[in-house]
Amino acid sequence: MRGQNNYYLVDVKDKHHNAFYDKHLSPESYDFIEVSKITRYNVDDFGKHVHEITSNSYIVRHICNNSAELSSFESIPLPDLSDDNSACELLDSLQEIYHRRQSNRHYSPEGITFDELSKVLQGGCFILDPAKRKDDDKPIMRGMPARRNIGSGGGLYPIELFLISSNTVGLENGVYHYNQEQVTLDRLVPRGGFRHNNVKEIVQEIFFSLSRADMDFVNVSGIIILAGCLNRTAYKYQDRGLRFALIDAGAITQNLYLTCAAMDLGCCACGGYYDDELNEVLGLDGADETVLNVVLVGKKDIS
Repeated sequence: MRGQNNYYLVDVKDKHHNAFYDKHLSPESYDFIEVSKITRYNVDDFGKHVHEITSNSYIVRHICNNSAELSSFESIPLPDLSDDNSACELLDSLQEIYHRRQSNRHYSPEGITFDELSKVLQGGCFILDPAKRKDDDKPIMRGMPARRNIGSGGGLYPIELFLISSNTVGLENGVYHYNQEQVTLDRLVPRGGFRHNNVKEIVQEIFFSLSRADMDFVNVSGIIILAGCLNRTAYKYQDRGLRFALIDAGAITQNLYLTCAAMDLGCCACGGYYDDELNEVLGLDGADETVLNVVLVGKKDIS
């Protein structure tokens, strides 16, 4: 019996190991990923639509005021956080950083340092205690990813961070992967038509602004790219895993913003890029592995 059980366990492991490489999202989820991409064929129509909305103050105002219609009988005011003298210092510090958080679209030519960039990346996502694995006393949980500074559905952490360094003091221009386990930047060889690692060419060809005054891609120090390894969550949660991956990306984006606010650096989330071309540069397949968000980081332009 013991031998039979061992064979059974091996069979189960092989079955699940092979299944890791299958597709676990439905065609509808892949359709959503595909239809939400910006390409050179739809960018003009997309830009015109966004411009029509943002240039009409009436529409913008009513979009922001639009909310779900709820039936309520009573409104109970919440006490102001600043009125509570017993609030802890950590909460006060958080409140201060929250108020500093903002999007900065223009950057100083000076550039940030490698040390500053390192702090921003690690502030976005890092392992809380590399020496301790989550629930390591439970045999079934051994080998699970260590707990990090964001909540993640099932503790699966499907978001990988990449960096395009274009104006960072102490770091050569290039394309990198942020290895959260080893706390290193691993330099990559860009794919596609950018094998010579010409970062300026990559930025110029793949990223765009809907207006010249929108984003400063010339002086930006680093472009942080959040990519989802969707099978990591879809294997367990199927289509619902796509939601969880998007939530993870949002949590990391907020961490990047708050870290930059604490360090008085500029940053801005950016949606102006050609998805498939950026995926190709990073070696992602654009379906199960795909870019979900981009955040620009640099010295604030105070001129």
